Amino acid sequence: MTAKLDSEVIGRVWASGRKMPACYVFDRLDSTNGWLDRAYREGMRGPVICATQNQYAGRGQRGRTWEMPVSSGLAFSLLWEISDWPRIDSEVSVAAANAVANCLVALGAQDIEIKWPNDVLCRAKKLCGILIESHISASRSAMILGVGINLSLPDGFDVGQPVTDLRRAGIEPLPEINALLALLVAALIDMLEGYPNQVSFRSDS
Repeated sequence: MTAKLDSEVIGRVWASGRKMPACYVFDRLDSTNGWLDRAYREGMRGPVICATQNQYAGRGQRGRTWEMPVSSGLAFSLLWEISDWPRIDSEVSVAAANAVANCLVALGAQDIEIKWPNDVLCRAKKLCGILIESHISASRSAMILGVGINLSLPDGFDVGQPVTDLRRAGIEPLPEINALLALLVAALIDMLEGYPNQVSFRSDS
């Protein structure tokens, strides 16, 4: 696995038949959701990707933070316009977790399950978290879909809950980081373009 995200490399490995969204990558960032939130408020329109491997103030559910030791994980967010959606509900995060889980299983991860509404687990330990934040107004509506995934955590890493990573989930060697990001984003876009129709949940525990 290469150690550095590169938007040009992501573009070269983008395999989806759809046009790749604009992609911004950072060596270090407080929060990918936060960066897109600020960009949205300044007029940016989706779809847009923001990604980093060094997120130091990631957002989690119920005000929690997502801790990510340097180069041990991947954090990315997708700004997506939803003005033409009939609604946005909690099932979107489950569908996103399902899309991510299916990608990881295809890469060789074992014992993967979804914990409602927004976590991907491996053997009852947190592997990946999803955070969706919406902006709804009379003139425009969008959501920011954030994903944090553990790639290879240091031994003894403690965040106050059981956690695991792709390596311990059985994916060895780890995938090239730019190809992994492209794969996950493409899967999420496929889900979003079809939502809420044709969403098949792999598991829900």
